[in-house]
Amino acid sequence: MTQSDGIKDYRTLTEYLNLLSNQVAQMGGLAEQQLADAIEAIDRRDVELAEATIRKDRQIDHLERLIETCAHPYAE
Repeated sequence: MTQSDGIKDYRTLTEYLNLLSNQVAQMGGLAEQQLADAIEAIDRRDVELAEATIRKDRQIDHLERLIETCAHPYAE
């Protein structure tokens, strides 16, 4: 491997870590909004909002699986 190959690998890893960081931030934002919606649904006794909040959980689950899949090779 030449020095330029190492730089390319570094950039690729840095970009990859930035992508993971963005996905984690997105998942955190969704979870934060979901918690706020759940509290509001309970406070207002809003069944429709509660059901919509539960359905949104799939988005968070999807991002979690994506992050775990992407991070797994680097965790070992």
